[in-house]
Amino acid sequence: FSAARPDVWQVVSGKWDYQDGALLQSSVTSFATLVSQSLITGDFRVSLRYRPLSRGAYRSIGFSFDYLDQGNSQDVYTSTNDTRQSVQAFHRVGGQQVYPPPGIVYTPLVVNEEATLEVTVAGSQLTIDLNGQRKLDYNMPEKRRDGKFALWVHEGTAQFLELSITGKADSMETLQRRKQGADQALKVAQLQFTLAEAEVASVTARLAADVEKYLQVGSLRI
Repeated sequence: FSAARPDVWQVVSGKWDYQDGALLQSSVTSFATLVSQSLITGDFRVSLRYRPLSRGAYRSIGFSFDYLDQGNSQDVYTSTNDTRQSVQAFHRVGGQQVYPPPGIVYTPLVVNEEATLEVTVAGSQLTIDLNGQRKLDYNMPEKRRDGKFALWVHEGTAQFLELSITGKADSMETLQRRKQGADQALKVAQLQFTLAEAEVASVTARLAADVEKYLQVGSLRI
C-alpha cells in the first residue's frame, strides 16, 4: 500500500498515517480525502480491503473515480452506521451530491470487521461485489471522463489494508468516447490552424500595404 507516498498521493483533508502495517485515517470529519497524483483513463477494476473503525457516525468509506475535484466525481462506498448499513454508488456534479435510488443497496455491515469492495467499471456500466457477493449492477447516469482516483472516509475512521487498481481492455463505449474526444480535439486544432492562417494572411497583407505605402512615399522624394 503506497498511499503515503507524495509522488503517488496528495492529502486533501483528514489525517492519514501508517500504523501496524496499514493506512489509518483517524480524523472524524467530512470527506477526509486522499487523491492520486495521476489520472486513471479508460476501464478498470478496483479491489479495496479495509476495516471501518468505531469512531464516527456514518462511517462511510469509499473511493472516487473520474475525479476532477471534491465536487465532481463518481463514487462507490459502504456506510457502516448504527441503524441501517448500505453499499452505494453516487455522483458529485457541480458541487452537488446525487444519490440515485438504483445505486443504493442495504446490506449488513459490522464495525471493526474487514470488508472488501471489488468494483468493475466498463463504460457506463458499474458492478459492485461486497465480500465476494454481487450487490449491484448499475448503469451510471453521469458521463465518464478521464480523472483521478481518491480514497475517502466521511464522518468516521478507517484502516485501509489493501488496494489494487487494474486496467481493463476498453469497452466499445469507452473506445467511442475516446474517438469522440479525439474528433473534438481535431476540430479544435483545425479551427486554431485556420485562425492562425487567417492571422498570418492579415499580417502579410498589412505588411505588404505598409511596404507599398513606403515605396510610394519614397518615390515622391526622389
